[in-house]
Amino acid sequence: PKHPYGRKVIGTPESVKSISRGDMLAFFKHWYVPGNMKLVVVGNVKADDVFRSAADHFNAGSGKIPMRRKFAQLPQTRRRIFHIQRDTDPARVALAFHIGALKDPEEPVYDLLAAVLSQGESSRLPMNLRDKGIVNSAWAYAYTPMDPGLFILGATADQERIGDALSGLVEQISLLRDKLVSSEELDRARNQILNDKIFERERVEGQAREIGYMSLTLNDPNFDDTYRSRIQAVDAADLRAAARRIFSGQGATIGFLSRDLATQPTHAEVRDLLNVKLAPVSHVKPDRGTPTVYRSRLPNGITLLVREDHRLPLVAVRVGVLGGVRFETRNTQGAFNLIAHLLTRGTGQMSAAGLALKLDGMSASLGGFSGRNSFGVTGEFLSRDIAEGLNLTEQVLTDATLPAHELDLTRERVISAIKARKDNMDAFAMDLLRGALFKEHPYRFSTLGTVKSVRSLTRDDLVKIYRREIRPEGMVLSLTGDIRVENAYRLAVKAFGGLSGGKYDPGPLPMEVPGGGKNIVRETRKDKAQTHLMLGYLGPTLYSKDLDSLEVLNAVLTGQGGRLFTELRDRRSLAYSVFSFVAPGIDPGFIAFGIGVSPTREKEALDGIVEQIRLVRDQPVSLEEMKRAKTWLIGSKMIGLQDLSSRNDEVFFPVLYNEDLGRALRYAERIRSVTPAQVQEAARRYLDPEKYTLAVVAGRAK
Repeated sequence: PKHPYGRKVIGTPESVKSISRGDMLAFFKHWYVPGNMKLVVVGNVKADDVFRSAADHFNAGSGKIPMRRKFAQLPQTRRRIFHIQRDTDPARVALAFHIGALKDPEEPVYDLLAAVLSQGESSRLPMNLRDKGIVNSAWAYAYTPMDPGLFILGATADQERIGDALSGLVEQISLLRDKLVSSEELDRARNQILNDKIFERERVEGQAREIGYMSLTLNDPNFDDTYRSRIQAVDAADLRAAARRIFSGQGATIGFLSRDLATQPTHAEVRDLLNVKLAPVSHVKPDRGTPTVYRSRLPNGITLLVREDHRLPLVAVRVGVLGGVRFETRNTQGAFNLIAHLLTRGTGQMSAAGLALKLDGMSASLGGFSGRNSFGVTGEFLSRDIAEGLNLTEQVLTDATLPAHELDLTRERVISAIKARKDNMDAFAMDLLRGALFKEHPYRFSTLGTVKSVRSLTRDDLVKIYRREIRPEGMVLSLTGDIRVENAYRLAVKAFGGLSGGKYDPGPLPMEVPGGGKNIVRETRKDKAQTHLMLGYLGPTLYSKDLDSLEVLNAVLTGQGGRLFTELRDRRSLAYSVFSFVAPGIDPGFIAFGIGVSPTREKEALDGIVEQIRLVRDQPVSLEEMKRAKTWLIGSKMIGLQDLSSRNDEVFFPVLYNEDLGRALRYAERIRSVTPAQVQEAARRYLDPEKYTLAVVAGRAK
């Protein structure tokens, strides 16, 4: 295809190599001019101040708008089929059909078709393909940029079922061509799309992104109003007419990616399938600030937290207990992750399909979560539905049936994810590092578990762990959003008051002792062209007095303005990627440094990281670096707290982990108070250039 949309955003190796500095400067000077810019500011600012500041900063330069080339898209009259063989797991299939652009009056119809197919657990692809074990995952979406776009469907599946995955996708779009969508299904899809727009307004960058994109693409910052009126006018006949026009076997592009070409359908098989299921259909004309946190205790011992925020009609919910990886053993690793996935797959009162329909009808989300230290349920509801939402949350948390057939499906999906993780060099190196750092403590385990442990866990094993964990003593229920404290307490007692039982105590966990010298573990991956190094140390707990200093230290080192990026990537051109992070825990966690390099530069990369560690121990961080690091940390924290769920988590996890909530909420104050001397002291306490654990995933050297 001649249109630029057919090219990769990041270019090709050849095109990138051919670009000179002069080319880049010329491109920059041509396009990055005031006349070609849109500046959108959303937030706690005054318009006059913004206009003055914008005039000061952006008034220089050309006001002319550069001429844009226009590209024509020739109609696709023949189907295109391609097959790719690659050592990947799971296998993948994708279908694409041509549709209109963002300005197309039918654009909401495309979005509704995609929502009917794959938005929500009760949509067609999850219920008819994933939940029946035909695919591991499936999706559909409408890509509608400035010029005409694509309607894309895709799925991942076991290698031998890639043909079944294609047949399933084609069957579902064939049904959209043949039968009218029910009014309930259409209303549910429409409500999901419109309510998603409410959720997008939670964050200022979401509002700015919407206004900016519509201004640039359509020159209409208020296009959202037009979109809402258009989507409200769509009916079932509109959807069927669009499906008949879009989903044509002649204009389709189909692609396969799998380990073995023999498992992929042949051209003839694909042609026959499309000729039968997607034969041409005659056109059918359609018919027409930090709020106060209230803390109380329910009669049965559950801690209730309420944070009122009435700006949007939403309530975020999280309820949970201590658990996760920290309570797992070698034989049960991955159990909490399996249980978390199964919590919404059926309760004593409702099937998985019934629950999915209920949640989608409420435009709500509800799901299990499991991490290194905790386990439970999280969700978000419209405030008008919060009473029913809490009842559903309680059902899912305390009365999940963990069905055997759902366990079998979930087990295979998790195993597929474990295998995929081994294909990710950073993730693989991280798993190696954790296993080398933690010899005894459960933090050595992956949240997913291993293929062996996940295969060996029975339903009885999971039920035993589940029943052991779900007790009110030690449980925390947190609500943030459009709800009054008095109402929250009453509804919480009604929903959770019947739960009883004492707190589960796993007993003392083994603690790690820092080793002496260097501990190096190494794996060779001849199928990879890069080498990934992960260097680590045992780290702080959530309660450590050094944690804030270590966060500032990490901010000095990481990010595009940090020392690691500037020195190892920019100046030495050593790294494809370089980063560091601090991972505290209820028990001592870890600190890690990661870098991806050419196999021939492995030693140079390791020496570079060790050199940076030595520097932060030997010399205090400059005041300029401290200021940049603190600004980045505080700004990132504030940006991350724009949505209700994040603000809810800000109070839930400190209380669950028995931290000082008041201290936890004074993050900016704590970070501002850190001194260069404290950063240097923390570096000396935790980082030693002569004693470290190193995980190497070595690629092939050319």
